[in-house]
Amino acid sequence: MKRILFLMLAVVSTASLFAQRIIDNEDLIIDPSFRISIGPKVGVNMASMSNLQEAYALNPSNGMGFQGGLAANIHFGRRTPKAKGGTGLWGVQVEAMYSQRTIKTDIEDLKFSCLEVPVLAQYYILPSLCIEAGPTFVTTLSSSPDEIFIPYFEETSTSITDLTIKTGEIKAFDVMLSAGVGYKHRSGFTASARYNLGMSELAGNFAGKVSTVSVSIGWLFNVVK
Repeated sequence: MKRILFLMLAVVSTASLFAQRIIDNEDLIIDPSFRISIGPKVGVNMASMSNLQEAYALNPSNGMGFQGGLAANIHFGRRTPKAKGGTGLWGVQVEAMYSQRTIKTDIEDLKFSCLEVPVLAQYYILPSLCIEAGPTFVTTLSSSPDEIFIPYFEETSTSITDLTIKTGEIKAFDVMLSAGVGYKHRSGFTASARYNLGMSELAGNFAGKVSTVSVSIGWLFNVVK
């Protein structure tokens, strides 16, 4: 225990001396060519379902949901040789967002709670405005109702049978293709609008794919600038 305390004290003392040296000697100040910021984001999404067989007779329509979480941004380079670091053309944004999705149907609304992790490359067309694209990794945390009964008409038969879809069978993982625009003011205010294309079917006997349009705002605090 004494060795651990001594090592911690040595690390803290060394870091303090180094920081003081940077403050006292302007020649040692490091101006990184990137900027790292992190902060909260909240917003809304509108979910839709595609690739669904007409025989299911669900007639899915758009539903509104809430999302919120944390965002971390790295902005690389300098826009001009004399500009500050973190003002260049390229950046990367990673987020961890809790998302509630709703799909309205003629039978019963489908609701999902998900964890979304977008990993997006950004190209800044203006100092504060960028276009962004990349994958969004989605894990389904919960869904409701527990099951839904669908009047199903088979093309080879004249009878109508009930098709039961258990939300427990819904795939827990999806990789969406995301693209949109982002805004990041030097004060820290940020906003984004994205389209997220679902790539995976919800379940083996339920071919619907869920896509979303999301709009969010937040505030990013610089941790390296």
